[in-house]
Amino acid sequence: MLDVCCGSGNAAAAGLAAGASVTGIDLDERAIQIARERLPAAAFEVADALRLPFADDSFDVAVSVFGVSFLDGEAAVGELLRVVRGGGRVVITCWPREGSILSARSVLRRAVLEAQGRPAVVSSPTAWHDRSTVRDLFAPHTVQFHDEQITFDAVSPQAVAAQYYDHHHQWLKARQVLGERVYGQLRERATRFFDELNEHPSEWRATDRYLAAVAALDRGPERPSSRR
Repeated sequence: MLDVCCGSGNAAAAGLAAGASVTGIDLDERAIQIARERLPAAAFEVADALRLPFADDSFDVAVSVFGVSFLDGEAAVGELLRVVRGGGRVVITCWPREGSILSARSVLRRAVLEAQGRPAVVSSPTAWHDRSTVRDLFAPHTVQFHDEQITFDAVSPQAVAAQYYDHHHQWLKARQVLGERVYGQLRERATRFFDELNEHPSEWRATDRYLAAVAALDRGPERPSSRR
């Protein structure tokens, strides 16, 4: 199994638990370091999802949990179809246009881009949430869709903000770019946002919905192998 944009290895851990031989890739060196420490039984390397360093037909399954859904669809799917052999599966999860964690992260990413003098565009160039778009990307292979949801729990909105702004390595990298004043302001804004999302009367709970796309790859004719 290949875990693309693996982060700290959550999907890779699930693959190992299911008995798979797992490889994970991500551009974030710190995330790869964490994944290696957590899951020594898997193989992890720093690599680009749009230029996978593997030969054609190297894997039975590829998964990307809220990873390639932030990238250009044609380029990402082209690489996934190249490295997954016929008869295999590709599984991609995608947030809807708006969601609690996605929205909170987007605010931070936009602030970082603005601080760096770059265009503050954080949305994917591909409408991964649109089923017709995803079907077209994987054509002629068959794609099945599953509407899923995930529930986040914490003791308070403040605790949720602390989880990200005090401990998450990607948030802490943004802190270095933004400085303490702006970072603190964004933390306060995120805390209010999490408070508005709260579904629990005494603690904190928020439910997000997401789309899971499962592409079943046709076996088709064999093709000559290439290596990137």
